[in-house]
Amino acid sequence: MNTLTFEELIVNVEQLTLDEQLVLLERLARSVRERAGHRDLSFDAELETMAADPQIQHEIAIINRDFAIAESDGL
Repeated sequence: MNTLTFEELIVNVEQLTLDEQLVLLERLARSVRERAGHRDLSFDAELETMAADPQIQHEIAIINRDFAIAESDGL
């Protein structure tokens, strides 16, 4: 497999026509958005799993109980 270094990639991109660079930029942007969206979904799934965890719910209940007095003070 032929692997380019980052510097070699930049040199190659600079040799592309403006239209080719625009197509490449659009493809990169789409790829980054898709990866970022997948990461967001993964993070949301992890949060949902944690929220459903009985141990986490127990710890949150303890924290809420400990800070109940502060809530009445508006702090």
